[in-house]
Amino acid sequence: MNYKAYHIPIPIDNVDIITAQLFRLGIDSLEELEDKLIAYLAYKEEKEFLNFENELSALNIHFSETEFIPYKNWNEEWEKNFEPIFINETIAVRASFHPISNFPIEIIINPKMSFGTGHHDTTSQMMTQMLNIDFTNKSVMDFGSGTGILSILASKLGAYIIVALDNEEWAYYNEMENVALNNCTNITLLYTDQLPSAKYDIILANINRNVILQYLPLLVANCKKDTLLLTSGYYLEDTNIIQNETMQYGFKLLYSQSLHNWACQLYRFV
Repeated sequence: MNYKAYHIPIPIDNVDIITAQLFRLGIDSLEELEDKLIAYLAYKEEKEFLNFENELSALNIHFSETEFIPYKNWNEEWEKNFEPIFINETIAVRASFHPISNFPIEIIINPKMSFGTGHHDTTSQMMTQMLNIDFTNKSVMDFGSGTGILSILASKLGAYIIVALDNEEWAYYNEMENVALNNCTNITLLYTDQLPSAKYDIILANINRNVILQYLPLLVANCKKDTLLLTSGYYLEDTNIIQNETMQYGFKLLYSQSLHNWACQLYRFV
């Protein structure tokens, strides 16, 4: 799959706001450089690119140049720039070409095209909060699983079964590779945008505001009493919108935090 890259020069104090706006517009990934952002959008018909560019203009976001990025080059860029990360002196996330760490939990991720390496504030917050949740013998659904990093962490934290779903083909195959690298035999991968007809103890949803709101009525069908819903992928200013909607469907907010204006919230279905 090819991608179109938009180079967006920005003042440093606008990074978080513009980043949130770009993800709301449906970009696939984002690279932050010293003086600009590079937003990657999956190759589509030209009219869809024009729609995207019109939406950028409406938000007063201007790009200085665009370029088409072949799938192979994207992978090479990930490998070149991907560095290990460490969370709470407990979790080490590294690629297969990095040396082994001595952290209690080690996760190997070869990210390819998929979102979710732990570097982004949303993913790192999800992982931090997962350390505070008892996953022992729990059933888990990872909604919008990307690289599979959260599914893999759930497995290493003691979950007995994890169902991970994503509607992007490249994410499905990337997750398949990462699950194998981490020897997680209790993760079932689904390439679909249809939710399974089962109930889970814990649901992980590190995605974006619009998708969470769109699927929330369906996610309720995957809940039972006391199901935990851990969410991120949206901006701090969106927390009230998410909270108001979840409350209407029977969820109670247990915890809310933010990092660099990215939110992470934990709910219980009551």
